[in-house]
Amino acid sequence: MCPDQDEASHIREKQWQSYLAYGKLRYSGDLGDTSYCLEMKGETPVDTDKGDKSKRGAEYSALEVFGGKLLTFCDRTGNIDELVLTQDAEGKTVVTVAHLTDAGGKSLSVPMGDGTKDKPLKIEWTTQKGGKLVIGSTGKERTDDDGNVVHEGER
Repeated sequence: MCPDQDEASHIREKQWQSYLAYGKLRYSGDLGDTSYCLEMKGETPVDTDKGDKSKRGAEYSALEVFGGKLLTFCDRTGNIDELVLTQDAEGKTVVTVAHLTDAGGKSLSVPMGDGTKDKPLKIEWTTQKGGKLVIGSTGKERTDDDGNVVHEGER
């Protein structure tokens, strides 16, 4: 899982950091509420050089295995990135962010609304259905601090 740290993810110029916690899910048979146990094994940093003009990035809100890749989704930039996990010489898990690109070589980013605006979707969740990846947002319009509707691109 990747935390969404908001502004705290910016660690230096063109560098953002999040964390991936990992563990092992164990199934112990049909024991009711105790059939499953999650053992957390560790946590490792996830660094990226992709942010936005407000110096925010690595605000990963979803994690999904799709097409044989471990994908993560930034709710600030709309970027879809692959997390590549390897082991270093000491056996410690190392995560590298591989930016997915479109056919033109541009970073793969999901736009808000109908795709005509130059604003990224605030990706908050993902799921799979019928072999397709489904990406969603907050499911409601965006409002300002006074409750006024700013846009409806996240519905």
